[in-house]
Amino acid sequence: MAELLRLAIGEKRFNGAPILAGLSVTVAAGEVVALVGPSGCGKSTALMLAAGLDRDFTGERHLAPGARLVVQFQEPCLLPWRCLTDNIDLALPPARRGGDTARRWLEAVELPAAAQAQFPAEVSLGMQRRAALARALAADGDLLLLDEPLVSLDAGLAGRLRALLLRRMAERPGLGLLIVTHDLMEAAQMADRILLLGGHPSRLVGEVRPDGQRGQRGPAQQSDILSRIARLQQMPVSPAPYLSICP
Repeated sequence: MAELLRLAIGEKRFNGAPILAGLSVTVAAGEVVALVGPSGCGKSTALMLAAGLDRDFTGERHLAPGARLVVQFQEPCLLPWRCLTDNIDLALPPARRGGDTARRWLEAVELPAAAQAQFPAEVSLGMQRRAALARALAADGDLLLLDEPLVSLDAGLAGRLRALLLRRMAERPGLGLLIVTHDLMEAAQMADRILLLGGHPSRLVGEVRPDGQRGQRGPAQQSDILSRIARLQQMPVSPAPYLSICP
């Protein structure tokens, strides 16, 4: 599979202190990569480096030429002076604006017509997050970077939206997805590769490649994946300041 993104972090500092070191992330076309780890370990920071929105680090970042990158932040970041439908419509290519594409995507994330006409401040945070997911999917990028896209949603709805994401991957075989999540079961169900962060500063503790087809892993497979992650979490993390980076 063609590589869409390569990020090699030698070191990332915040207020003079290293927070990430020795972390390498790649995403290939058609691949789902999950970035997991303890709260506050730098997952969202790594995603911002991957997005190219933060360039203050040692290392390198390479995005495939011509690849269109779409980011969903942990906060919805909707335009407060536009209704939900307009927020999605503005993310579409100009030729597709003004039709019913935005409405269809809002329906896909289970937002009713009444909510679609409302402004972000008039709906719940969960609805705002769903609108942000609809916007990310509607934008038709080649690589999606999603930061906790389903956090705080009830289990049933989150499960249906995970299925929606995987259907979108199936519809667009070359689409790549890098997802930050604190939900290990979510990673076990969705990802082709799970990257576990840990230590101080945070670094790559290990990688799990789940067996079985994503979205169709049964309880035994999910349990095995969670057990493999747990074993990695118990391993000591190298105190080396950072790993060497090869071009």
